[in-house]
Amino acid sequence: MNILLAGGGSAGHINPMLAVSEVAKKYGFSVIYLVGNSKLDNQLLEKQMLAGEIVEHIKKVSFPRPAFHQHIFYIIRLITFPIRFVKQIIKVLEIIKNDKIDICLGFGGYISPPAYIAAKLKKVPIYIHEANLKIGLANKLGSRFAKRFFTAFPDTQIAGKANEKIQFVGLPLRKSLFEKKVSNKDTTKKPLFSFATKQPVLLVLGGSLGAKSINKTVKKSLPSLLKKANVIHITGAGKQFSVSKKYHGKYKQFEYLEHIEQAYKVSDFAISRAGAGSVLELSAVGLPACFVPLDVGNGEQSLNASYLVKAGAGIVCADKDFSPEFIENAILPILLNKAQTAAMREKSLKLSITDAAEKIIQTILTDIKNDD
Repeated sequence: MNILLAGGGSAGHINPMLAVSEVAKKYGFSVIYLVGNSKLDNQLLEKQMLAGEIVEHIKKVSFPRPAFHQHIFYIIRLITFPIRFVKQIIKVLEIIKNDKIDICLGFGGYISPPAYIAAKLKKVPIYIHEANLKIGLANKLGSRFAKRFFTAFPDTQIAGKANEKIQFVGLPLRKSLFEKKVSNKDTTKKPLFSFATKQPVLLVLGGSLGAKSINKTVKKSLPSLLKKANVIHITGAGKQFSVSKKYHGKYKQFEYLEHIEQAYKVSDFAISRAGAGSVLELSAVGLPACFVPLDVGNGEQSLNASYLVKAGAGIVCADKDFSPEFIENAILPILLNKAQTAAMREKSLKLSITDAAEKIIQTILTDIKNDD
């Protein structure tokens, strides 16, 4: 049986897709990936998919949003949107036919809507996973056609969808996150995180696409921050910057870490954006954090962060308020308090769900059996 996994645009879409793929193959599904043409999508897939697996690509076609300084371009994109969108639907219809797709499972993002519409036209059962607490536009469209709608948060609401079709499963996560033995070495067998002191470790995460404001603030904070802590800083692609050699024994910078669990394992506290992947991964490994939501889209990052903050497993800071002073006065006191970080870690782990991918595939298999 062939299953089409559709999504892309960030690690937040690709990583859950890969986690589900791993379980799907275990139960005998042949997996076909439908992603965009972005460099990140394809890099993530290439590193984790098996040789010979099929990857299909369509163009990203987002519904244009008005921009004051680009008024003429907005009008042009608005007029041409239906033609560009229909072209991608036609391409997915061809993919469904040629790859003999039996099931479509979408993860949201700009790649998913053409897949949902094409699957509906071809009468292919549609399943959707929504990673954010607040449903995104792509999955809101797809929810009209979905046989099942899986959610990563327990309080996600889907207007007009019968409750029996909605299933809270958590976020599909890679098995490597939970391996007891995690290597602290790079490909040359040298230690990744060898610090000059045994002070607490602060992990700074900007997300797979990077976070300019977080990087800028942390850079300004390094002189005072490194007097009290060690720092692992994942800047995001193309966002790296140079630092004084005197910091090298206490500060480790990476553009991207393929195996983020290596950093989770040695860290005591994190600073992170609040994409669903970041929030729920940190919860799964029990790493307390300060979330700095990106104020874009439909406000989903603030809502995602509130899930852990309300449980006492994290704190939150608006992007406009995130400053060296905030790090000094709000983050460092927690990082340096072992009892407080231990309590937050325990509360975080209570919300942890590690079998979301298994639940998704088991539900699909049950539906297939009942439909026969």
